[in-house]
Amino acid sequence: MNSSYSTKLIISLFLFCLSANVYSQEITPEEIIAKSIELHDPDSNWSKLNADININSLIYKDDRVDTTEQVLKMDLYHGLFEMHYQRDGQMINLHKDLHTCYGNVDHPEQVDEAWLKKNKVNCERAEMFDSYYRYLLGMPMKLRDEGTIIDPVVIEEDYDGVKYYIIKVTYEKEVGSYTWLFYFNHYTYQLELSQFSKDGTFNSGETIEYGNYQDHQGMKLTGQLIWYDIPDHKKIADERIEYR
Repeated sequence: MNSSYSTKLIISLFLFCLSANVYSQEITPEEIIAKSIELHDPDSNWSKLNADININSLIYKDDRVDTTEQVLKMDLYHGLFEMHYQRDGQMINLHKDLHTCYGNVDHPEQVDEAWLKKNKVNCERAEMFDSYYRYLLGMPMKLRDEGTIIDPVVIEEDYDGVKYYIIKVTYEKEVGSYTWLFYFNHYTYQLELSQFSKDGTFNSGETIEYGNYQDHQGMKLTGQLIWYDIPDHKKIADERIEYR
C-alpha cells in the first residue's frame, strides 16, 4: 500500500468518525423529549388521565423507617384531585376540582383548629399536592408545559453504567425556581432519572429514580420513585405506585 493511499484512507476514516460524532451531538433536546413522550404517551392521553392511585412509601430516617400510604383520585380532564391519608389516627381528605377546593377530616369533633393548622388541612395543601403529583407522575409529558425553559445543550454521560441523554430544565419565575436535570436512556429514550437543585449547582439537592413502569390508559407511567439526597446519595424514600 503506497503512502498516498494510506494517507487518504486515514483522512477518510477520521472524517467519517468526526461526522458520526457530530451527528450524534446534533440531536436536540426537543427531539429527545418528543421521542420520550412518544414512548410514554404515544396517543397524548395524559391530559385525560382518570385513575385511582395508591402510593405506599418507605421514609428513611436516621434510626428508623416509617411507612405511609396515600390514596389519590386524579381525573385531569375534569380537573379533579383527591387525596386521603392518615395522620394521628385521623383520615385527612384533600379535594380540588374546577369549582371547589378544601381539606377536612373524617372526625372533626376530635381535633381543634390548632391541629388542623399544624397539619395543613386546607385548600392550599390540596393545590400543592395536585401540582406535585401531576409533575412527578406526568413526566416526561409535563416538560411541554408553559413556562418550561429547555436548555439547548444536550449532555451525554454514563450513570451507574448506563448511557443517558441529559437535559437541563429551568422555569420562568412565576412557575418554579429549581433547576432540574432529566436523564433519558440513550437507546430507548425512557425517562429513568431526574435531579433537582435549588441553586443550580447540584452541590445539594435530590435524585429521583423512576422505575417499575406500568401501562395505564395507553401510557407508560412510573410505578416507583426512589429518592436520594445529593451529594451523599443517601436513600430518603421509596414510593411504590399502583394505578387502577
